[in-house]
Amino acid sequence: MTYKFDEIITDRARFREIMDERSSLVQNKTINHIDDICKKYIEASPFIILTTLGVDGLLDTSPKGDSAGFVKILDKK
Repeated sequence: MTYKFDEIITDRARFREIMDERSSLVQNKTINHIDDICKKYIEASPFIILTTLGVDGLLDTSPKGDSAGFVKILDKK
């Protein structure tokens, strides 16, 4: 197999040798809950994509839409 790249990075250690550590902005961009900003955005959206994971490991994705406000956030998780 021929690659168009000089090097294929296959592990985290090699990646970290090449790249600097992640900035605090990158490290903090992911949260494990729905914050107030996300809540307002989701509740104002007229369109969402709902995805569930079945016991077989397959994803089922379904677009949903209605007037803004059709989604209510019940808790932060």
